Amino acid sequence: MTQAQHPKWYEIKAATRSADGAPKAAEISIYGNIGDRWNEDGVIASDMVREISALDADTITLRINSYGGSVTDGLAIYNALKRHPATVDVQVDGVAISCASYIAMAGDTITMAENAQMMVHAPWGMAVGNAAELREQADVLDRYARAMASAYADKSGKTFDEAFAILSDGKDHWYSAQEAVEAGFADV
Repeated sequence: MTQAQHPKWYEIKAATRSADGAPKAAEISIYGNIGDRWNEDGVIASDMVREISALDADTITLRINSYGGSVTDGLAIYNALKRHPATVDVQVDGVAISCASYIAMAGDTITMAENAQMMVHAPWGMAVGNAAELREQADVLDRYARAMASAYADKSGKTFDEAFAILSDGKDHWYSAQEAVEAGFADV
């Protein structure tokens, strides 16, 4: 299926500089599942990362309403946003769940709508195999949790160990907008 037949579940609006020379602004909306392994309409990192790196913008507004999805795609999108020279303003319009909350941590500022929700939890996956293979899969999931913990720690002011504890205790940690601000995962 071609791209024209398959609409993306994210949108990037081109940046333009105003006549008075004000900074160029771009807007990215992530309104779907992260990664192509969930469904054909997912926010696929290979496409999005190329488009982010090509943006000529001084500021990026990233709007999120996503249940999350693929950890590897989330890592790539987060890193693309962090390496872009623009200031990134994240707006959680509805939900930022699982790796969508991780992508949100790329923001220089994170603003949540008053009725928005954020959820942080341990990476998870599916595994088939013998006991040794299942233990290996558990080690991989712990490795992903360690990779993600630094972003949650950096944003929230928590220590790495505190952030890793949230990502490895097996629980879903739900935050209202106010709770996310109190936990340091949002600014406003």
